[in-house]
Amino acid sequence: MKKFVFSVILGLVMMPVFSLDAKEPEKNPLPFKYEVRVGYGGRPLLDESLLFSSGCCDIAPDWYDDSLSSIYGDWMSEVRMTGIMSAEFNFIFKKWLNLSLGVNYNAFYGRKYDYSGHPAGRECGGVFTFLPQVRFTYLSRPVVKLYSSVGIGVTGGKYMDESICYCALQTSPIGIMVGKKVFGFAELGVGTMYIGAMAGVGVRF
Repeated sequence: MKKFVFSVILGLVMMPVFSLDAKEPEKNPLPFKYEVRVGYGGRPLLDESLLFSSGCCDIAPDWYDDSLSSIYGDWMSEVRMTGIMSAEFNFIFKKWLNLSLGVNYNAFYGRKYDYSGHPAGRECGGVFTFLPQVRFTYLSRPVVKLYSSVGIGVTGGKYMDESICYCALQTSPIGIMVGKKVFGFAELGVGTMYIGAMAGVGVRF
């Protein structure tokens, strides 16, 4: 009987300790572990300079070419870029640290004309960028987060007879996300992929 009473008393005394140990791993848990974001924006100046600098997107034939046949060749005009379309999957390791794996695409399209000015078809191309990024959140609130990010990846693409492939480097000095499970974001970016601003939406889970 005495052993039974002693066991009960000991159990009651140790219960708060076991309860504390059980709850300790739940202290300040991350509300979400992953993010999916899609965005649009920025001006891909490097893509533009690399693919358009060779003359493949001239608005008129090269009338000063030594070959007379060049006068009767096709030429391009109305070349456009869609701008950067981005999709990311983010791993949330800590409230201040994320790892993002992103795929970005910039499409080109233009109308081709013959020497007489009649439409002769279209040309399409594009540039893909695979960009892992590390994102640092320096202000984390339930609804508002401020962050910076830096990433290194690879870019490759083709338009008409021009191909490019190079190491991509992109930084976002400042970005903001507003929302909880579903959120919007906007950020300023500088790098090989784009220069300017990007905005979009995302979801956490």
